[in-house]
Formats: sequence, structure tokens, C-alpha cells
Amino acid sequence: MLGEAFGVAVVRAETNITARQATRVEMRLLDLRPPGVVRVVDQKTYASDGRPVEHGISVLHPERHPLSLVQEENRRSLGVV
Repeated sequence: MLGEAFGVAVVRAETNITARQATRVEMRLLDLRPPGVVRVVDQKTYASDGRPVEHGISVLHPERHPLSLVQEENRRSLGVV
């Protein structure tokens, strides 16, 4: 969409996946039981000239959004599903 609408080529993304204690609001919204641990996905995408074009943070219920890693021989990157 960024390429078609604005001529921005997104060429790289950096994703950090962590876990932490949920806040009270997150526990309520995600219907978590104590101890209330959430998965946090922090992703930044970059244009071909190195400019950041998007930054998103997702707070996920760890049981509803399982983490799967796909690793293949002779691939330049690893996919997160």
C-alpha cells in the first residue's frame, strides 16, 4: 500500500518479541488470569533509503497467539508465524 500510494518501498523490518507481566488493564482486556504474562511484539519497518516508515507494538494473549518459527536451510531470513 505504501508503495502504490506514496512510492515508498518497504525493504526491511525489525521485530522484537518479548514477554512481560501484564498491566491491570491488559489483564482485564485480554481476560488473563494471574500471574498475567503477555507477549509483546515490537516491529519497525524501513524504506529502501533507511527511513523508518512504520512502528507497531502489539500486546498478545500468549495462549491465543502461539509463536511459531519457520527455519529453512539456505534462506536469507527466518519467518515468524
